[in-house]
Amino acid sequence: MRFNFTLNRLSLLCFIPLFLRHSIAVDILKAGQSFHDTQIIVSADQKFELGFFTHPKSSNFKYLGIWYKSLPDYVVWVANRDNPILNSSATLKFNTNGNLVLVNQTGQVFWSSNSKSLQDPIAKLLDTGNIVLRDSTSRSEDYVWQSFDYPSDTLLPGMKLGWDSKSGLNRKLISRKSQNDLSSGEFSYEVNLDGLAELVVRKGNKTMFRGGPWFGDGFTRGRSNGGIFIYNSSFEISFSYNIPTNDPYKVVLDSSGSVIHSVWNQEENGWRTTYTFEGSGCNDYDLCGNFGLCSSVLLASCGCLDGFKQKSAQNSSDGCVRKDDKICREGEGFRKISDVKWPDSTWNLVKLKVGIKNCETECLNDCSCLAYGILSLPNIGVACVTWFDKLLDIRYVRDVGTGDDLFLRVAASELERSERKSIIVPVVVPIISVLILLALISFYIIRRVRRRAEVSADNGVTITEDLIHENELEMPMAIIEAATNNFLISNKIGEGGFGPVYKMTEDVLYSIGK
Repeated sequence: MRFNFTLNRLSLLCFIPLFLRHSIAVDILKAGQSFHDTQIIVSADQKFELGFFTHPKSSNFKYLGIWYKSLPDYVVWVANRDNPILNSSATLKFNTNGNLVLVNQTGQVFWSSNSKSLQDPIAKLLDTGNIVLRDSTSRSEDYVWQSFDYPSDTLLPGMKLGWDSKSGLNRKLISRKSQNDLSSGEFSYEVNLDGLAELVVRKGNKTMFRGGPWFGDGFTRGRSNGGIFIYNSSFEISFSYNIPTNDPYKVVLDSSGSVIHSVWNQEENGWRTTYTFEGSGCNDYDLCGNFGLCSSVLLASCGCLDGFKQKSAQNSSDGCVRKDDKICREGEGFRKISDVKWPDSTWNLVKLKVGIKNCETECLNDCSCLAYGILSLPNIGVACVTWFDKLLDIRYVRDVGTGDDLFLRVAASELERSERKSIIVPVVVPIISVLILLALISFYIIRRVRRRAEVSADNGVTITEDLIHENELEMPMAIIEAATNNFLISNKIGEGGFGPVYKMTEDVLYSIGK
């Protein structure tokens, strides 16, 4: 821990010479003005800065970026991450079309906002960390371009992931190639738009891990602290964060594909990780195969959905097959599985219908339907989700009550077996519970009797009738009769000052004394 802290301090010190510059007077860059690599722009409330930096620190690769003013050791947005300026001065200015452009000393363009043409452009750095571009005659919120629409590897509060019809963009985080290489890496963190909306991490086009589906104000059951979810299929499908405190906060997709949530801790003078979303254990996409069910306590383990069995005894990732494949016949039905993450919900695997009153009938009417779930959409009503072809990437949710209910289609024979269990369990469990209670009471009483009983080394434990009478209110007679074989004459050792003495065999003694 001390070593990491030292490294952070060293990295901060390495940045200090870079930022010993003068800021321009305001947070706005106007037409005719330019912004050089010896200057910084500071937002109105002194929260964020826009400026130039080199990375790695000892290199000559120059970038334009945004960082928290008090925390210049981490850049939250980079304009030219895939096209650094090498061995040259740099300038940010407006071109003749009113676009922001980043050029070197020879005028070569390394980055541009590529927005529509503006006659009198204004660029402003907001206190959210968003640099926006608009016409000076338009309203302050009418942006023709904003950096929040083009995130790097970091999500700030108020920045959205997902699709927006106004900009026509699908905004996503793209990881760095490595800690020392800011260029676009292999991993993306985005909102899945192909089916039910959900957050997903991909490596290229391959899904690595995903969250559960969500609509309206959040996930169907679970909630993400500070998460804001917007779902409108004709306008916007997006996800963002709203943090109640004013502490610096960031969500970073790192070069290994993990999504790390961090908040700046003033007391510790460092970033404190609050949550990590990563592809380990049951989060690993499709870990247990088709019809598999992943559960995790210390380690992830694969099982099968009710009514299914392992396809391969050697490899649980091969998935599961039905115990009884007689599906779409009379008597079949559904088994409810609670507190799970719903299966993969891309278009070829799922259908969503709004206004269906009976989701069970909806699924039963289609022989290819494997399972269904129920959604309550804000301002819309109840909707049915039905799955087809495969049921992939299902896992139990650790926190009970935060998962969803999945209704799995099973054969009639599986329902009959379930009904038998439902009859046996309510009867057998109470009986066993009572027997255990009686056994504990008996054990307590017998131990008291044994402490006061006479013990014979050769013939086992002896019990006198007087001693029995003395303790008959504490020890049930039925237990004593069983222990002495109903006072069998052959168990009588003799008579002493306390009356007849009986013995118990060693196996009886062992069973009581355990």
